[in-house]
Amino acid sequence: MIEQYCKEGNSSAFGQLFERYQHLGIAASYKYLLDRDTARDACMQVFEKLYQNICSHEISLFRAWFHTVVKNHCLMALRKKKAPITFKENIEAYDMESEESLHLAIKKETNLNAMHASLGALEEKQRKCVELFYLKEQSYNQIMEATGLNYMEVKSAIQNGKRNLKNLMQKKLG
Repeated sequence: MIEQYCKEGNSSAFGQLFERYQHLGIAASYKYLLDRDTARDACMQVFEKLYQNICSHEISLFRAWFHTVVKNHCLMALRKKKAPITFKENIEAYDMESEESLHLAIKKETNLNAMHASLGALEEKQRKCVELFYLKEQSYNQIMEATGLNYMEVKSAIQNGKRNLKNLMQKKLG
């Protein structure tokens, strides 16, 4: 998503990044700021800064990097206010984020990362057909137009690509 945003200027990719990580940014902010509204504001400020300059950073693992950026933003905000820096260890009191939903979010992110990594290992025809069908939600006819393949080739590439993608993901996830 970062690559799509930076290289193609695809702002909807940044929107997807926001949707995927907003709740984690708010939860991390809440750990330091101890106020829901202030945590939401801080998270929005971080995303506004990222929208402007994320392309100037080399990011290998977004989740960890993002957490550090949020933490640093909160610490700077507390220093500016000259407020005591505290850390709320138990964030279960924050109603938007329970331990179970955090676990699900982490699992979803892990699966998405494995899927994107595995997509690159697919045969080109399969990768293209799977991306167009599942990620871009195109019909068989649209895929046939875009790839020049016939109906049976598209159907076969999607079925085989889906199976191969599942196998590659299982290997990555253990």
